Amino acid sequence: MVDLAKIKLIIWDLDETLWEGTLSDNEALKIREEFVDFIRESLDRGIVHSICSKNDFEVTKEYLVSQDLWGLFVFPSINWSPKGERIKNIIGDMNLRAENILFVDDNTSNLKEATYYCPEIKVCTPDELLLSTSGIYHIGSVDKNRPRLAQYRLLEEKVKSQQQFSSNEAFLMSCHICVEFHEDCLENVERIHELIMRSNQLNYTKYRQDKESLISDLSLPDTKAAYITVKDDFGEYGIVGFYMILNGTVKHYLFSCRTLGMLVEQYVYRKIGCPQFDVVGDVITKLDNTTVPPWINQEGENNGTQRNKGNTGDLKILFKGPCDISQIFSFIEQTASTTAEFTYTNDDGTSVEGYNHTSQLVTSLNATKSDKAKLTEDMPWLDERMLDAASWLENDAIIFSTLTDGNLGIYQHKQTGWQVALCEKYYDLTDPKNWEDYIHKNIFTSGIHFTKEALVDFSEKYQYVSNADGGVTIQNLDVLFNAKKETAKLILVLGSEKAFIGPTKPSYENRHVFHEMLNRKMEAWAKGKKNVYLINIGDYIASQKDYLDTINHFQKHVYFHMAKDILLCLGDGQAEVKMKSKAFLYWITLKGKMKKFLVKLLKRA
Repeated sequence: MVDLAKIKLIIWDLDETLWEGTLSDNEALKIREEFVDFIRESLDRGIVHSICSKNDFEVTKEYLVSQDLWGLFVFPSINWSPKGERIKNIIGDMNLRAENILFVDDNTSNLKEATYYCPEIKVCTPDELLLSTSGIYHIGSVDKNRPRLAQYRLLEEKVKSQQQFSSNEAFLMSCHICVEFHEDCLENVERIHELIMRSNQLNYTKYRQDKESLISDLSLPDTKAAYITVKDDFGEYGIVGFYMILNGTVKHYLFSCRTLGMLVEQYVYRKIGCPQFDVVGDVITKLDNTTVPPWINQEGENNGTQRNKGNTGDLKILFKGPCDISQIFSFIEQTASTTAEFTYTNDDGTSVEGYNHTSQLVTSLNATKSDKAKLTEDMPWLDERMLDAASWLENDAIIFSTLTDGNLGIYQHKQTGWQVALCEKYYDLTDPKNWEDYIHKNIFTSGIHFTKEALVDFSEKYQYVSNADGGVTIQNLDVLFNAKKETAKLILVLGSEKAFIGPTKPSYENRHVFHEMLNRKMEAWAKGKKNVYLINIGDYIASQKDYLDTINHFQKHVYFHMAKDILLCLGDGQAEVKMKSKAFLYWITLKGKMKKFLVKLLKRA
C-alpha cells in the first residue's frame, strides 16, 4: 500500500503505466481511466502531477492533448535520456523534497534508478498504486479551483523564463516581486492551518498546531500575526507564508516552498524586526539580520505605504544596533547606499548582540589578525563576522544604538587584553553561582548551549569587566569617534530614562537609572564634537502606553518619530532619504485598534 498522506507530487511514466501499450510503436493505446479519475480527484485535493517518460515530446504532447489530459500535468520531462537525473531535476525545479514525491513506473529498473538519484523518493508500480487510489478520498479538503496546480503552472513559466537570464539575481529583479502582509488571519484560517501542517522546507518552528488552538491564539489581544501573499509579473501565488508571535515568543514562522529562491522568508524576517527564536530541524534558507533582497517590492512598500522623498545623493549610511535600530530602519527606504547591521544569529544558533557593543567594536577595529584568531580559538561562541567592523570606517553617516552597552556583559581576554560582549551583564559568565542557570537555560543564553566544562574554560581565559559607571562606554566612544571618517556624522540613540512599569526581569530592574547616568556622561562627551548628534528615546515617551514589553521596546509610532528626526540630522543636501508617510503610521495604528475591538466583540459573542 502507498501512503498518500505526505505526497505533494506524483511523477508518472506513460507507456504501460498511465495507458496500456507503447506510443512509439504505434500501438492502439488504452487509457487507464481509473488512474485518470485518481489524478483529477487528487488535483482537487492539492496533489500535483508530472511526467517522466521515454518518448518523443511533440508526439506525446499531441496525444495527451487529444485525450484532454495534457493540462493535468506540470514540468513534463519527455525524451529518451535516462530517468534518474530527470526526476531529480523535476524535483529541484519545483522546489520540493524527494520524501514528498511518488514516482510510478512499470519498469523496476527505472524505479531503482530513481531511488539511486533521490534516495528519499517513494516509488511503486502501477498495480501497487491501484491498491491505494481509494485512499485519496480521505486526504485534504476539496477545492475544484485547484490553486496548487495553478501555482505550479506559474512556477513552470518562471523556470522557462529564467533560462534567458545571465544570473538568478538579474532574473529576480525582472520579476517585480511584490510581498504583502495581511492581518485578517481568522478569515483565512483554513489556508493558514494547511500551511502549518504541510510546510517543511521553510518551516522554522515546525510547530503543528490544531485548528481550534490556532483560532484561540489568533483571537488573543497580544498576538501579533500576519499571513503573507506574493505576486509578480507571472501572476499571484496566494497565501504563501505566516508568522505568529505570542507574548514575545515566535510560535510560527513558515513559508510555502512555492516561493523558494525568492528569499521572501528573509524579506519578511527583516520587516518584522528580526525576532529571536530557535530554529527547529533543517530549513533550506538560514535567516540573518543583514540581507535585504533588493528584488522584492522595488516599486515601494505594500499595505498603502507612501514615501516622502528627502534631499539626498550618494551619502553612504550605516544603521547599526539591536532591535531599536532595526525598528527605526523599517520606516526608512532601503537603497544601495544604506547598510544595516543588526543582532543576527550565526550558523551555530548563537544570537550575536555583541556585534553592536562598543567594547567589541573597539576590539574588532584595533585587534590584530592573530589576536582575533586567539579570541575565536579561546571563545567557541565567536566567529569571524563578530569581529568585523569594516563598515564603521567606510560610511559617511552612522546611526548607532547604545542600548547594547546597557545590557551585555563585558569580558576581557586575559592574554590579549581585548574585550568581547556576551549574554546579560546581570549574570556574570565567570561566576560559578550562575553556571547552573546558564547550563539549564533558566536565564538568557544568547542561544548558546553551555556546558560546565566550557564555562570553566571560559572563566580561566576571560575576566568580567564592570561598566556600572559607564566609563568603559565613554572610553570606547573616543576610539570609535576617531576611527570613523572625519566628516562622517555619528548619530547616537540613547536609552530611555523613564521607568517601565510592568513585569520586568531581574536583569532589567533599574535599567532606567543606568540609562540616565550614561546619557549624562554621553551628553558631556559629545559636547563640542563636530558631527555628533544624540537621539534620546525619552523625548518620544509620553506615557507607559508608549512602551511595549520592556524599557527597550516601544510602540511603532515612537520609532517612526525617531526615524523622522534622524533623517533631519542627515538632511544636509548630500543624501536622499525616503520614509513612510505619517498617514501610513496612522493606518497601521487604526488597524491594530480595530483588531482589538473585533476580538472583544468575538469574546462577548
